[in-house]
Amino acid sequence: MLSHYIYAYACSQPTLFTICMFEFEADYIGLQLMAAAGYDPRVAPKVYEELGKLSRHNNDFMFTGFLSTHPSGRQRAKALAQPKIMEEALILYNDARARSEVN
Repeated sequence: MLSHYIYAYACSQPTLFTICMFEFEADYIGLQLMAAAGYDPRVAPKVYEELGKLSRHNNDFMFTGFLSTHPSGRQRAKALAQPKIMEEALILYNDARARSEVN
């Protein structure tokens, strides 16, 4: 009987996968915002790589990743460095730089 309550509670909570997807989305939005503000987006993946090295959860071991609510620094860096994502950010970055040179 107790197992049914535990199962029902677990099913009502957001999954770790969903939480990680929110983290990736937040990273993407942050990258776009920093690029639009004139900060070089190519730095962001490097920052996440370095943060991943500092983290005690810096490996991509399946079990650790499964239990984590946040992607590893390596995973975040890889996601932000994807060509399509970086190209979008670079367009915003170049537009911001062009606007600042005009003013």
